[in-house]
Amino acid sequence: MKAVGYEALVAEGVWTVAFEHSGFLPRGAGEGKWWWLRPYSEAKTDLPENIQIPDHGIAIRITGFISPPNRADYLGGYGHLGT
Repeated sequence: MKAVGYEALVAEGVWTVAFEHSGFLPRGAGEGKWWWLRPYSEAKTDLPENIQIPDHGIAIRITGFISPPNRADYLGGYGHLGT
């Protein structure tokens, strides 16, 4: 992943999901600094299989890779892609 500009990371923050939205707001990031996080169905997770994510989101820790800035312009609203 590093060869295409992705960086390894561990981050904590809030994950929210809705129609056409899978946003992760890292702890300490300013408002509007959302990352597009691959949907739950594509992620390896310790969350229960049938969990219902509340509208206000859930606190999670992610371990994975993050794209360079503005590479994850999914619907024009995300600064990074987390995978």
